[in-house]
Amino acid sequence: MTSSATRAAVTKRARRVAVVAVRTVMLGAARVVARVVDPGPIAIWLMRGARNPAEASARVLPEIDALIPPEPANVVANYLRGGVLLGLPGRQDVRFHYRWDPERGVIDEQSKRIPKRIRTIERRLGFDVRYDHDFEAVLEATRREDTWITDEIKAAYLRLHELGFASSIAVYQGDELVGGLWGIEVGSSFGLLSVFHRVDHAGSMALIAMVNQVGDGLRWQLVDVGLVRPSFERFGAHAVPVDEFVGRVLAGLASDGPEHSRSVTGS
Repeated sequence: MTSSATRAAVTKRARRVAVVAVRTVMLGAARVVARVVDPGPIAIWLMRGARNPAEASARVLPEIDALIPPEPANVVANYLRGGVLLGLPGRQDVRFHYRWDPERGVIDEQSKRIPKRIRTIERRLGFDVRYDHDFEAVLEATRREDTWITDEIKAAYLRLHELGFASSIAVYQGDELVGGLWGIEVGSSFGLLSVFHRVDHAGSMALIAMVNQVGDGLRWQLVDVGLVRPSFERFGAHAVPVDEFVGRVLAGLASDGPEHSRSVTGS
């Protein structure tokens, strides 16, 4: 199966899982919840007989998630439910989990902004910004000791990148990689997962390049920064309930954004 065909299959799978997730919210049925990540009879058996099936499913499913290999379809499907795949370094029993937050920090066309001071720095320093150039090098540069980006998680996101579900922005000075960011990409939404810099302001330049691609007719309609922090607020990040976030990501699947090249693009 070609990469494009595989990506189409993953997207089809993700759409189907998303529909099940919506049914779950509407119906509150434990058996439907169990189908979202395909744990099958395991989750049903664990929740059978519970006095409060919805409460039981909320407790059981995160544990079930961690038993399912982080294959592309599962990672994308859980992202469409609001979950982000993270590694658990030093653990032997459970090596990864999905983080679920009640709110998500987002940047959209209406909220995005670039601080005036940073615009001045951008013009003065003259960094070279490249989209989707050497994704693995950018990802590797964000790893630290005891990082959540374990070998298994790195492999999972590299596979997502091969299929077109993960992207990066790299910042260079000459031939040296000095900053960048990467994250998961689903339809017209981008979920920022990690940023790094090796020289002053290089990380900010990557964030500027990200924000510059948010808007109608551009690469992304929505950027997800996870938790809202001051470093993201200055670019227009604001918190929305996770249900609203999920709805907007699903809406972005319908449009899927403009076609974009994965070749080197300077700024």
